[in-house]
Amino acid sequence: MLQVATDAAKAAGDVLLEYYDRNIDGQAKGRSIVSEADTAAEKVILDQLHTNFSDHRIFSEEAGDDKVDSDYVWVVDPLDGTTNFVHRFARYCVSIGLLYKGKPQLGVIWEPQLEEMFAAEVGRGATLNDKPIHASERSDMSTAVVQVGRGSTLDAVEHFGRVLPPVNKHVRTLRSIGATALAAAYTACGRFDAHIGAGTYLYDGIAGGVIAAEAGAKVTDFRGADWNPPVGGMADFLVSNSSLHSEFVAILSDI
Repeated sequence: MLQVATDAAKAAGDVLLEYYDRNIDGQAKGRSIVSEADTAAEKVILDQLHTNFSDHRIFSEEAGDDKVDSDYVWVVDPLDGTTNFVHRFARYCVSIGLLYKGKPQLGVIWEPQLEEMFAAEVGRGATLNDKPIHASERSDMSTAVVQVGRGSTLDAVEHFGRVLPPVNKHVRTLRSIGATALAAAYTACGRFDAHIGAGTYLYDGIAGGVIAAEAGAKVTDFRGADWNPPVGGMADFLVSNSSLHSEFVAILSDI
């Protein structure tokens, strides 16, 4: 299954690179953006998943839920970081995750510009381009580098405004790269010490969550409970190295 997912992600990445070179525009989708590249890359992924797993359910950001009756659910974001993509900021990726009976099983994230493949299966560790990765071991909150982001709903925007001040007060610096999947993957390999996402959809966080957890990070909501939004749903998303996680929960749990 992991090989099919990585192959599909790379094929979709090739499509994204073609569109990136065309300098295309995006269209408004509520408070977010969707582009031709999203739907073209999505088709490539869905075709490969349907070919290999015709009896599995698939939920994809643009196509929605095919509602096949199956214990297996593929969750696809064909282009995470669409706003970056259309604004020519080359931080975007393909994200594919798999649930089995509601539990995350695997995740792949392909960043075509840098040719970086993050991948993980539950119980087998996480890799970057086939080499093992691990979350940071930083234990001093005052030196932490923290990635922050939010969903596009009005509630997420307002919640994010409440999250930023207390976090900013405790850490060394904040970053916001505009791609949740990459933020979680970068936390998994120690580039960030934590990612804090207000109102994160399952399709944005599932793959990165599996990768981060397999790299030794903690993946929860802001109160420290398992991060497990329903298919198509969202929840606050905290990905942190294990040394700092309880401190982040203490900061965020009452916001």
